[in-house]
Amino acid sequence: MPINPDLRHLYPPDWRALANWVKFERAGGRCEWCGRPHGARVLVIGEGGWLDPATGERFGERGRSLGCCQQGDWPAGRFVTTILTCAHLDQNPANNDPANLASLCPRCHLRQDRRQHIQSAYRNRRRRWAIKDWFD
Repeated sequence: MPINPDLRHLYPPDWRALANWVKFERAGGRCEWCGRPHGARVLVIGEGGWLDPATGERFGERGRSLGCCQQGDWPAGRFVTTILTCAHLDQNPANNDPANLASLCPRCHLRQDRRQHIQSAYRNRRRRWAIKDWFD
């Protein structure tokens, strides 16, 4: 996800190299919370887990293996390609210490930033309402 231009000054000039080091060197190209591999097409299951279609192995929402499934026994879900992102664990983009960063898939990153997304959605709705009030 691109960096918001208003927050760009909080990130170091070598942010892309730091993020890639966290995602591919330290985490080995996998989500640190659920274990999804970067660039792999996986079947995302409704209850939060995922299934590797190449092996048929099913994983829980925290990356623990739940065994193998035959293709006819696969649960309902949708196929997605996992793209890893680098997340700030303390919600402070100015804290670029590698110990504060994690390699997360989009689902885990959204879960990590849930409170921030709720607050920004509320602010954006209020901003639209305020502008609308001026012209009504």
